[in-house]
Amino acid sequence: MTLYNIFEFILERADYKTMIPLSIVIGILVGFIPWIGSELSLSRTFVFFPFYVIGYYAKELNILPRINTKKVRHITIIVSILILILILNYNDILSIKILKGKYSYYDIGNIKPIIACIERILFYMFSIIVSISFLNLVPRKEGILTILGRNTLYIYLTQGMILKTFITEKILFNNKVIGTLFLFICAIIMTIILTKMIKEIKKGKIYRLEEVNG
Repeated sequence: MTLYNIFEFILERADYKTMIPLSIVIGILVGFIPWIGSELSLSRTFVFFPFYVIGYYAKELNILPRINTKKVRHITIIVSILILILILNYNDILSIKILKGKYSYYDIGNIKPIIACIERILFYMFSIIVSISFLNLVPRKEGILTILGRNTLYIYLTQGMILKTFITEKILFNNKVIGTLFLFICAIIMTIILTKMIKEIKKGKIYRLEEVNG
């Protein structure tokens, strides 16, 4: 996140025509650095950098109105289903380590670095198509789940720490089915609780600002 804040300073002064292709090239080439890995999340920072850049320029590029058409929706949903079928039937087409983004090509496994590089390019292509498909499925009007979706970053960060503790300490994991069900239920409960907490915190901040301005 700190690096992305620094990158934002650069993105404000750069052009999307330069930064989007450059970020993709960086994300692909960074895998050839042998020592890069999970330390300080350096590898993941650069691998997922293109998505951050595209998101940053989304409004300027008017992306949502462009992709929110019936033609694009139908094509991307069909292609997304085909990608899913392809990955399920040929699970070696994309290494799990490529999806995680925290390994150099030399640490992927029993494949050559150049093959791992091609897999990363496929990963970018698949991710963009599936993301467009997902964005087309997201409702434009407020619904019952809107309040839960407004604070996903805070929930994700907090929830991750709690759930990882359960996994690390192997709490209720003697039975895999019960353990998975337990995590699922915990995730739902924590999402609801954290949403209410964040809502109250934000209300308090707004109230204090109104007092200061008043």
